[in-house]
Amino acid sequence: MQSLGALLSLMLFDSSAVMRESDSNVSQNSSSSGKGPFNQDLVFPDDAYAAVLWILFWAAIHSVMLRGVIVPLSYRLIGLPSHLLKSAKISNDQTCSSQTLPATPESSARSRKKSNSQPLNSKALGVASPTNDNDYAAQIKQIEKDRAKLQLAMWKCLSYCITVSMGVYTLAQDTWWSQPELYFKGYPHLTTSTMKIYYNIGFGNYAYQLYTLFHEPRQSDFWAMFTHHICTLVVMGVSYFTSFTRIGTVILLLHDFADPIMEFAKCWLYCKNQRMADVFFGLFAATFLITRNYIFPFHVISACIPYGVYEDGERMPRGYAQYFWICVSCLCLLQVLNLNWGYLICKMVYRTVTAGKVGEDIRDADVE
Repeated sequence: MQSLGALLSLMLFDSSAVMRESDSNVSQNSSSSGKGPFNQDLVFPDDAYAAVLWILFWAAIHSVMLRGVIVPLSYRLIGLPSHLLKSAKISNDQTCSSQTLPATPESSARSRKKSNSQPLNSKALGVASPTNDNDYAAQIKQIEKDRAKLQLAMWKCLSYCITVSMGVYTLAQDTWWSQPELYFKGYPHLTTSTMKIYYNIGFGNYAYQLYTLFHEPRQSDFWAMFTHHICTLVVMGVSYFTSFTRIGTVILLLHDFADPIMEFAKCWLYCKNQRMADVFFGLFAATFLITRNYIFPFHVISACIPYGVYEDGERMPRGYAQYFWICVSCLCLLQVLNLNWGYLICKMVYRTVTAGKVGEDIRDADVE
């Protein structure tokens, strides 16, 4: 019962008690470099339960938002064009007429001749397929495809907005994040309750995304995205257990910061607002290249080797340097993926400049 109460407090962001307890252990943590690699603020098994609960939280909020908000809103934002509505109305009128009037050879011939001049959706309207039904069905299929893409983009935009907002709030509590040399100074560091909540939110989000990745339309970078999620989860788990939480929070925020902008640009694109799609795609491209292809390699990864050591030159954590190298290896792999996506973004920027507008996501080109 005590563990359940602690988890409920964590889920409800009622962290004042945990904060007071953590603050009282600052001096103990700052002098515990010889006590092994494990986070002195780790509460087991409560933290493990919290991680599982946050995965279930993301699944639950996704289901609720999808049914209650996202799907209905997608139908309002992407409705049937006027010419398709007119075709549907004519089809309904023809169906009613055929049900109320007696069928004669003359009326049947006139009905067939009139129906052949109008595009109908036989599956949706329950009438016989006319000869030109293919165009109508193709347009309906494209609309349904755009709605599905819009729903996915809206959900991802919402989830990333939540994680980014929590990340900004977490880093705003102190000033060490702006100085890479402070990421390791005084290691091991205090893991505040705010950091714990941010780690749980981020870990739950990426774990749930890893699951949903197999249920979404498969894009050409499926395995790259799969590798990205696995590496992110490994870095988060290892950095939390080994008290590398300062650099861990920075890494998580840098990798999430551009994503809500990208999903927001997609929403405008699927809603056929080209101008807003162009604006937000340009903002996303600049943000991605700055955060992932400049700050991440030159201010985060580059800080690990020179600063991730004790004063006597031994690699952190003392006696367990393998954990450090696991994290660094994952960071380097993440950067390779970032360079690949940066190349695709530059390719899309080039296409946008030459075509005068942003097009479909370039990763959709090889959808299976």
